[in-house]
Amino acid sequence: MSSRGFWYVGPDNGLLSRIVDDDPQAQIWSLDWFPETASATFHARDIFAPAAAALACGYTPGPTCRAPLVATIVGSDDIIRCSAGMGQAVWQKVVYIDHYGNAMTGMRGGEIDNQDTLEVGGYLLRRQRTFGMGESGVPFWYINSNGLVELAVRNGSIASAFGIVPGMPVFVRSGLS
Repeated sequence: MSSRGFWYVGPDNGLLSRIVDDDPQAQIWSLDWFPETASATFHARDIFAPAAAALACGYTPGPTCRAPLVATIVGSDDIIRCSAGMGQAVWQKVVYIDHYGNAMTGMRGGEIDNQDTLEVGGYLLRRQRTFGMGESGVPFWYINSNGLVELAVRNGSIASAFGIVPGMPVFVRSGLS
């Protein structure tokens, strides 16, 4: 992938989707070259590192690469900005439920205001700085130790109590109090 003068090499697993979302002029290629000795699990070493080295040496994608449609890039539709009656609505998806029943999103904490309300599954969640500040049984959002927005409920599982599952959309509702 090429964007704003930089090259990115990696799997189509959603990692690079932010670049596609932020740069409509990004150029994306699918690597069709695979060495016979490539392992099934070490693609970074066996496929992506040689491709990155070739780019660093001046190679530009040509006949060994094909350009996919941007819409087929994993995660390229995960963030959609649209007009909502009560301010901007930005949505992301729940990407993971941990063994405590907390729901992690791919949204970085710095991307939204601390005063923003999140909506998931028809429930409105306000930010809490810590678990202890949340009211027992009331869903809330916080910024986890990875800097990502996570959804939780004090003394319980947001997944079980509110039916939150991976892939469920999470909307940011600005301007709600």
